[in-house]
Amino acid sequence: MPGIRAYEDLVKALGNDYGKLKSETGWKDDKGNDVSFSNESGFSALPVGYLYYYRDKYELRFDGVIALFMSTDNKAYGIYVINFYYDEDGTSHSNNGSRYVSDALYLSVRCIMIENND
Repeated sequence: MPGIRAYEDLVKALGNDYGKLKSETGWKDDKGNDVSFSNESGFSALPVGYLYYYRDKYELRFDGVIALFMSTDNKAYGIYVINFYYDEDGTSHSNNGSRYVSDALYLSVRCIMIENND
């Protein structure tokens, strides 16, 4: 799945430091305090949370705390989701993987170009 490989390669190239993918501002810790990241990659992942359709209305959830990016849609494995968040222990994390995502959940999408240097 090309979308999965692009994200995995990007994170690996950055030494698995997810802070290098996050915007310098806009992030909050579990107490609501501002935290900053280096964004050395220029990816600028913003903590926009996600949009959820519930009881006939749209709700924005986890704004300032989490960024969810949808990648490859594969019927056998579901949607590959890249989940950037700031954990209670004060570290920057990502929880990636294929999962089935409800039709009521709306995630961010980013295009990543894969260069073929063969």
